[in-house]
Amino acid sequence: MKKKILITGCAGFIGFHLSKRLLNKYDVVGIDKLTNYYSKKLKLDRLTELLKYKNFKFFKIDLSKKKALQPLKKKKFYAVIHLAAQPGVRNSIFKPLDYINDNIISQVNLLQEFKDKNLSKFIYASSSSIYGSTKKNKFYETDPLTRPLSLYSATKQSIEQITSYYSLYYKIPSVGLRFFTCYGPWGRPDLSVTKITNDILKNKKVILLNNGKTKRDFTYIDDTIDGIIKSLNFQSKNSFHEIFNLGTGKTFSTLHLTNTIGKILKKKFKIIFKDHHPTDMRITQSSMTKSKKLLKYNPKISLKEGISRYINWHLKY
Repeated sequence: MKKKILITGCAGFIGFHLSKRLLNKYDVVGIDKLTNYYSKKLKLDRLTELLKYKNFKFFKIDLSKKKALQPLKKKKFYAVIHLAAQPGVRNSIFKPLDYINDNIISQVNLLQEFKDKNLSKFIYASSSSIYGSTKKNKFYETDPLTRPLSLYSATKQSIEQITSYYSLYYKIPSVGLRFFTCYGPWGRPDLSVTKITNDILKNKKVILLNNGKTKRDFTYIDDTIDGIIKSLNFQSKNSFHEIFNLGTGKTFSTLHLTNTIGKILKKKFKIIFKDHHPTDMRITQSSMTKSKKLLKYNPKISLKEGISRYINWHLKY
């Protein structure tokens, strides 16, 4: 009998890739709400790929509704990897209750459901946006969390604090992963890599906020998945709750990203520069010290290589 793992948000970008990788070793139960935040077709296409595996089972569940968890009650899970959430920094301005329900209430419902189930690990998605208005250029897990720049960031700060309580009180080995601008095949249409690629291919002008000076720690999906799997096997000697950055430790401007995409596509393009948006962080750059030391996490894919792989998939899809 293979061990059984629950992955929430399995039809999402990261959840899809993680499910595919873990299906080689585990039985996977995937759940997803299948929201309309972006193309349902993309989510359903990912799900179609996963349903090809005999050891994958899917349930459509809204985690913010506690009664909806009923189908999971009789199943015994080795671990829970909670990736389901409402994404999008700017969108959280307009639909705050969606973010409270899907990012906070849903996580509390999951923790309540599994607090006494002797999980080997509870892993959940946090975000680089959690660092908020900090003035540092490189972010360490030990940095004090200052004012969040968006409601999305505030929800991620909240779930870290809530999970810290649950993990300590109920002795649940838990890991929070702060993802840094993940990109790659099957990526979301609202991600900068996807939007810029689409604009260049369709001969549209590329819009860059903050005059193209915004910098991000772009992390290829395969490296992100490696980090999640390493956290699944990680055993902490000191704490029931650990936080890790999953980035590359390197940072590139959105202008550099745009030029890289244009060169790989071998297409000319025009740019419209616009002012900085107040909910956006001007720079994100992860310190990899803790992740490399404790998780043995070692991101390998360069931005140029990652973008080339993404574009190859994009043109076929």
